[in-house]
Amino acid sequence: MRQVMSFEHPRWEEFYDIFENAIMEYDPKEDDWYHKCAGGGDLHCTFEAYNGTINILKDWGNFDLLKTIHWLQDHGGYCDCEVLMNCDKNETADEDFT
Repeated sequence: MRQVMSFEHPRWEEFYDIFENAIMEYDPKEDDWYHKCAGGGDLHCTFEAYNGTINILKDWGNFDLLKTIHWLQDHGGYCDCEVLMNCDKNETADEDFT
């Protein structure tokens, strides 16, 4: 049976660490890091918007890519950079900032 990558998956932390390193790029002119993401505009919510996610999971094998992407979208990840920003299981969505 094909797996779905999610917070509950035993390799989530490993996936997230590898994924973060894969889509971060340093800009020496700005002296800052940024997310490489193909998810803007017409590519938002398409498979092309998840190149980093898909490449890692294809390398690992036995993952249901469509179900994983649907899970990521349900958790605010509509492209690679949003997976990085919104799908960190160590962040709590209901923090009280008041």
